[in-house]
Amino acid sequence: MSKLRIVFVGTGGIALRHSNFLKDCPDAEIVGGCDVSEENVKGLWDRTWVDGEASARPPAFTDIGRMFDQTNPEAVVICTPHTLHYEHCVQALERGCHVLVEKPMVTRAEDAYALRKAVKEAGTTFVIGFNTPCSAEFAYIRGAIRDKTLGDLQQVCGFLAQPWLRILDRLGGWRLNPELSGGGQAYDSGAHILNSLCWSVESDVAKVQAFADKRSTSIQT
Repeated sequence: MSKLRIVFVGTGGIALRHSNFLKDCPDAEIVGGCDVSEENVKGLWDRTWVDGEASARPPAFTDIGRMFDQTNPEAVVICTPHTLHYEHCVQALERGCHVLVEKPMVTRAEDAYALRKAVKEAGTTFVIGFNTPCSAEFAYIRGAIRDKTLGDLQQVCGFLAQPWLRILDRLGGWRLNPELSGGGQAYDSGAHILNSLCWSVESDVAKVQAFADKRSTSIQT
């Protein structure tokens, strides 16, 4: 059985978790990576393959089209800044690739509908990187809500304990730029809270109310 040929678009942060898993998967082969600089890609490979495995490291690219042409991938892992997801997903689908894109899928409703249409036309597998459906604790919560183990559902509270504000204000980066992040915490780890809510209660959102506070950070407006 041939291995699934996989490339990475975006090689920072979360990409390492995917690359560490895929390099040891007998049915997968990482054949390339693309980022704004080759150094970024090589940095991911350095953290994925230990010394002595240099020959296993795929090539690095800064041009997505060139990477597709030279590696002929069958699947793409997209770990780029949020507002770039739509563009990169479409490029992958147009090449007939399966797609795993990190959350959030997109940051605009019109892009979500357009991407849904593109996925149907491509006929390939499209997955968003939410881990809630894969966790035992949320499987239990969903089952308890569905079976009314504890009675009728009255209220759901979600709390995210993460030093996101302190870390990002100190380190900077694209998450503090709305042109790339699409917004603040709600588009970042906060997306997990929303997905967990919808998945657990098995219901669509009817109404949304929100407020934002920059908390005196350097986040651009």
